[in-house]
Amino acid sequence: NSAFRRPPAMKPADPARIRDEAALPAALSCRPPPRATSRSAFGLRPQLHVCAIDSTLIFLDIEADRYFALTGEDAEAFQALYALDADTVLPADLRRAKSRFTHLDLLREMHAAAPGCRPCVRPPPIGSAYGDVLQARMRPLPLLQALLSSLVLTRLCPFRHMIQTARRWKAMLPEGPNYLYEAIDHARSLHRLTPFLFTRHESCLFRSLLLVRYLNVFGIPADWEFGVRLAPFCAHCWVEHEGIVLNDHQDTVLSYTKILSV
Repeated sequence: NSAFRRPPAMKPADPARIRDEAALPAALSCRPPPRATSRSAFGLRPQLHVCAIDSTLIFLDIEADRYFALTGEDAEAFQALYALDADTVLPADLRRAKSRFTHLDLLREMHAAAPGCRPCVRPPPIGSAYGDVLQARMRPLPLLQALLSSLVLTRLCPFRHMIQTARRWKAMLPEGPNYLYEAIDHARSLHRLTPFLFTRHESCLFRSLLLVRYLNVFGIPADWEFGVRLAPFCAHCWVEHEGIVLNDHQDTVLSYTKILSV
């Protein structure tokens, strides 16, 4: 077994850059975020995720593979409904908003026959280990396996299937020790080979999925994070392990508000 070198000190997160993600907090973990346990009245339909940026609500519809937004009075009404407890009596204006949002299947009652969901996102990352190594210690067979899996998923499968598959990869891994330094070592080795694997036009989706799968082959769970920002609108994804960004710069990912954690 090769010995993994301890990486150099990592730049800590700037607290002033951390956004309020308008979602329930979750512990730093490479396991799926915990489900909400509150007595909330409403949730989202499955495969729908939301985050707040200032007064705008951004939605990610995994099933349809699209983003959309609510602004103004619609955003305020949605946030008010989403924050209500189950035993709250709705005023007339929120009853009208509830009827509209349930008709659009954006909101569902938590105790209905087809209940809503309240997905969580992980906290912003606490640092980044993005960098290079002097010598890449790449394993050819795991790389080929990860490359083929990622190519098939990104070229032939819908977005929802990518997310389902990544969740299944993680769920199949047993609980184990902290693999942070091993994850950093593998990620940096993969990054060194990036010029030979990708063009500069390859999307963050493919690059992140490849890293998630490559780490998974070694039994290392990774967090696949999705974020959005406005003015102009932009969506991005990256990979973390125990709160450390593996394939991007910290300042870059902190400019996005997380909307989905896989």
